[in-house]
Parts: sequence; C-alpha cells; structure tokens
Amino acid sequence: MFKPFLGFGEYHVTPQDSGREGDLEAFARKLKDCGFNLIVMRVDSFDEAEEGIDVFHKHDIAVFTAIGKGYYEAWKALGPLMVKADGKTFEELCPSSREFVQRLEKFAESSVDVGCDGLIYDKLGLWGFEGPENICYCNNCLQSFSKRYGREPQREKTIPTMKDHMVLNEWIFFRVSTVTRMWTEVTKHVHEYARMQGRAFLLGGYLEHSIPRWHPQGSGAPLKDRIKNLTRITGVDLTALSKVGLDFVSPIISPKLEHATPRHVGEVLKIMLPLAGKDVSIVASLEGLPLGSYWEATKDIQAGYSTMETSPLELFEIGEEAVENGSDGYIYQIGSSENLLKGSLMKDYWTSMKAINALAYLKYIYGG
Repeated sequence: MFKPFLGFGEYHVTPQDSGREGDLEAFARKLKDCGFNLIVMRVDSFDEAEEGIDVFHKHDIAVFTAIGKGYYEAWKALGPLMVKADGKTFEELCPSSREFVQRLEKFAESSVDVGCDGLIYDKLGLWGFEGPENICYCNNCLQSFSKRYGREPQREKTIPTMKDHMVLNEWIFFRVSTVTRMWTEVTKHVHEYARMQGRAFLLGGYLEHSIPRWHPQGSGAPLKDRIKNLTRITGVDLTALSKVGLDFVSPIISPKLEHATPRHVGEVLKIMLPLAGKDVSIVASLEGLPLGSYWEATKDIQAGYSTMETSPLELFEIGEEAVENGSDGYIYQIGSSENLLKGSLMKDYWTSMKAINALAYLKYIYGG
C-alpha cells in the first residue's frame, strides 16, 4: 500500500465530462505538480470514467472510485427500502438486502475492469445511527433479529427515547452486525475478483459520522461530548472488516460545518486510530473546504476570503493537524475540476495544498 495518501476528491465524472480530455490533462498536471498521488472519482457512468482514468495514470496519480448519486438514486428506486415501525418505508436502502450487496459487488467489479486502483465505500456506516429513528423493521431485519436474540424484537409505534436503553442497545448492535456483514461479503468478493484479474486493488470507506452530531442533549452539545459518542454511532465494526481486507478508513471531518477548529481534526484522529486497529490505515477526509461559497467570492476579489468556507491558511492548518496526529494521509474534499484552474484566489489554495503535501511526504519518509 502506498503511503502517504495524498488525495484530491472528489472529481465527479458525468456524461458532460466526455470530450474534456484537454481540461483533464491540465488538471492532472496541476495535481501532480502539487504533490497529489491519488484522486477520488465519483462515478455515475464508467463509460465516461475510463478516459479520465487513463489521463491520471499517465501522470502517476492513482484513481479510486466512489459511488455517484446516479447509482444510489437508481438503486433506491429498485429497493428494498428500510421500513419504519408503522410499516411505512423511508428513502434508505436496507443493509440486510442481498440485492443491495449484489449491486455493490457489481459496481466494484466495474471499478476493477476499467483500471481503477481502489474503491471507497460511500458511507461505511451507511446512514449511521444518529438516533433510534434508523431502526429498520423490514422482514429481513425482523427475522435476523429473532435469530440473533431468540425472540421477537420489541416493536415500537413511536420512536424509543434514550431512556429505553435495552431497546436501543439491541437495535444498535444488531444494526452494526448487519452493516458489517454486508461490507464483509462485498470486501471478500471484490478482493477475490481483483485477484482473479491479476490486479492489486485497495478498499476503504468513508465514515460519515466522525464528529458525531447526535447526542442526548442534541446537536448543541459541546464537541467533546459529541465525540464521546463516536464508537456508538459509526455503525460498523472496523476491527472485523480489517480481518477481511479493509485497507483504510477515511473519517469525514468537517471543521467548519461542525463549528469546530482545525485542532479538532487531531482529536477525532486520536479516537479513530485505536478504533480502526493496526491493520487499517486512517486517511482523513477533510471537508468544509472551498465549494459553492468560493465561486461566489471569485466574482468579487474585494470579498477576500470572508465568504469562503475555509481560507487557504485554515486549509494548511487542517492538513497539518492530520499529518501531526497519526493520519496516513488525507483526502481534500474540493469537488469537480471545473474552474479549479481559474480565478486568482485559487492560486492561494493550490499553494497551501502543495505545501502540506510536501510536509506530509517528508514526515512519512523521515518520521518525527
């Protein structure tokens, strides 16, 4: 496995990207110049992705795929969806579904076939367990629950409160085991498929709830208290997955969105490292970076960085925190390559990313 992971994400490949090889070539050169060795492509169509993969590989940049919105929306239309206690469905796929597993396996096979170097499972803990409203009462889950506990589950017409510890804990651990079993099946299948193709292929996953939003006191609880709930709501057994070939975990850290500061990146990583185990790399996914608000700022240079989500200095500080606190790398969540080579303000961001990539590389090579 290559280290450090110096990733740029996520470049969203859509049919509109077809024929943009010149733009991709310039973009790939820019990534290489800034020291990136990995790009994450969120794919809606593998036909359009294949051209981009060749361009990035030419510049020694590894390409990982992540499932695009188009796939998830199509899969949701096919179901099966999770079921509430009152029998109504809600718009999330159930992890107990064999059909869901097969679709994930097929997507991974396609990633291998077009020449990708790895795959990042989108939402490793799936929809997380921010609260008891994520309990699923579909037939698959009810039957599996009864088999696990030797009795029918308590079926609530209303959402249990935090006082109903037994009900919640049973469902939480049941859900963790269900999600873990799903990813275990997919991971084993993908590694075997890649091996048969003679390919080295890395598998990782984004952890959506690396700074928990859910807390008995609500989202207004102090950050340190929300972090304590991390182990409860990540929604997956990382140790079990490491034994079947999960190569890395990418906790999503959004300092701006979580009303936190760059130093909280380090706090989350300190918690994540022992949770993941020694066989799994931690690759911080750093969000809250220049997205829509950045493009508004470029219209008026006088606006400076005041309307941006993260300034170039904060961008460097966030990456520095990840490097200094044991992360095996990071993935900067910037977005599509469109307009990333344009605009005078963007130069400052590229400079920050180039500097932190150099620092990360030196730290990995020389340690300390």
